[in-house]
Amino acid sequence: MVDVTQPARVLGIVGSPRKQGNTERLTDALLSGAESAGLQTEKILLSEYEIGHCHGCLTCYPDGSARCTVHDDQMPTIVERMKRADVWVLATPIYCYGPTSLFKAFLDRWIALLPQVHARTRAAALLPLNQAAPGADPTLAMLRTTLRSFNIPFLGERVFPGLLHLGDLDRHEDYVEEAASFGREIAEHAIAG
Repeated sequence: MVDVTQPARVLGIVGSPRKQGNTERLTDALLSGAESAGLQTEKILLSEYEIGHCHGCLTCYPDGSARCTVHDDQMPTIVERMKRADVWVLATPIYCYGPTSLFKAFLDRWIALLPQVHARTRAAALLPLNQAAPGADPTLAMLRTTLRSFNIPFLGERVFPGLLHLGDLDRHEDYVEEAASFGREIAEHAIAG
């Protein structure tokens, strides 16, 4: 049951190694759009965390009853913030037709997250890339499949081609508005419950 006394929370999770790069700036625009519609927002920069790689030991599988054997203090901190959110915005630039290695390490650790996800969690994706939009298709397929396996509804994605260098977003104000509009659209879904 959604607590209607509290505004829904949107958590932007940025998988780019660049500070204030295209991915983070698009995430900021989306979060600003969500805030303008009355939602609480928060942002995680994965580059600020040391996320250990999954060892494939399957200690946490299938129900997560045992603690992950990767002994970092970073992923549990991220998971706690994810548990408080109603919507996760998964934002990663596309590198070689996939997410960044930082984002993939984060995603691989989700197997221990499954039992901690609450029923109202939903997700969306922001994917900037240098090449044409179809270059994001492999990452989108991976995200959709992963979310489906966790029974997390996918609210959609926005793909932003032509973004490679820092500052490329300055030439695409329409992208900034599109991200903000997506944030407002996400807010409608979150408020509707």
